[in-house]
Amino acid sequence: SGIIQFWQTEMVLYWSQYVFIATNIVSFPLYLLIIVVCVKEYKYNPAQRAFNLLVISQGVMDILLMASYFFFGTLRLSELVNGFFWTYKDYSIAMWCFNQTYISAILRCFGVLVISFQRYISLCKSVNPTMQLINTSYRWILPMAQWIVPTLYSVPILIFSNATFKAPDNLEVMIEHKDITVATSTTAIFVTITFFLCSFCYVNILRFLVKNRYSVSVAVKRERRLYMQMMGLFVGFVLLFVFYVLQFRFSLNSDNDPIFTMRTIFPVISCFFSYVNIWMMLVLNEDIRRKLLALIRRGPAEKISTHMSTSMKAISTVNVVRF
Repeated sequence: SGIIQFWQTEMVLYWSQYVFIATNIVSFPLYLLIIVVCVKEYKYNPAQRAFNLLVISQGVMDILLMASYFFFGTLRLSELVNGFFWTYKDYSIAMWCFNQTYISAILRCFGVLVISFQRYISLCKSVNPTMQLINTSYRWILPMAQWIVPTLYSVPILIFSNATFKAPDNLEVMIEHKDITVATSTTAIFVTITFFLCSFCYVNILRFLVKNRYSVSVAVKRERRLYMQMMGLFVGFVLLFVFYVLQFRFSLNSDNDPIFTMRTIFPVISCFFSYVNIWMMLVLNEDIRRKLLALIRRGPAEKISTHMSTSMKAISTVNVVRF
């Protein structure tokens, strides 16, 4: 019939699901606090509004996607709410259970690319007035693109897939192999393109920092720390890139076992990609730690920059080497 089981026969929580749950218990509250700090920074630090706006937007995206995976992935596999899923199976729930991993990868990868691009134009194109309009008068363009572009790209995946559940007491997703191939190839292409564009931004930012390695500017030093902070995010991007390239390779074969096996580790990769940046911020950014403590203690927020990145004014007033 061409229909195959998308998940394995026994509906159980794999080890990766327990890692997913434990990681979210620890990291989810921290992410919310980081977003609150960024919201305050957006208000008190006009020079960094473009960057903070993107961090907030990416944070909202991560939280929504993690909540979605918990409900449509972990909770479904736990078999605690089988009645709900079966009752609403005709409302595209099975389709979303199948597609959410692909959609989440497309959304988050493009979000990281947009943040990387913003850092690239802030440092490497700081003397270009047209580029700097994105950081000032038209800062809303990047957050809008952060949501609109990947959403539009994902529409064909949602339209051309047809999935259903196996039985009321067995919520395995039944899907045709061709739909797996289409979704996997579409996602792999997008992740690959965004990965190389993001790599371009990271390499050029690194070149900028190397050329200015002897600069005594506090602003440039802070950019070095920010680059180290964002390297964790890039490592997560590498993991996701490798994951979907392998998924695409395996989807070309008739044997689906490697696909099933790899999907069991997706929750771990997803957690790393979503939460690595906030932990890097907590470890490497002293100002973030201080503001988080002030927030937890309900103290007044200090109206100073978190120094997550340097202002364009600070960069432009020091003698730096550009290329």
